[in-house]
Amino acid sequence: MRYKIIDSNGSAIENTLDLPNNDAYVMKNGYVAKSGSYVFSYIGREVACGQNGLVFIRILNNSNNQKAKLFLQVEGEKYPECTTGTAKQILPIEMIELTKQ
Repeated sequence: MRYKIIDSNGSAIENTLDLPNNDAYVMKNGYVAKSGSYVFSYIGREVACGQNGLVFIRILNNSNNQKAKLFLQVEGEKYPECTTGTAKQILPIEMIELTKQ
């Protein structure tokens, strides 16, 4: 899964839309959980400092699937290469609502 995250000013925080399928930052290993949510493995650019986990996306029941909910379950695994401390997460760790645009 590719994604683009922008701030309130419209500036890109992260953009994986143009990356090739085999790029590490394109979410992979998607599956459908028993809850009905789609689950993807996630690593961010600061993976060594804890930007990693599982992304859950649930399509809401509406007439044309225009809305979904998303959140990141942080694994937070840090590697010895991390010298800067725990990285800030760029994906939401609290559930947010997405609207198709």
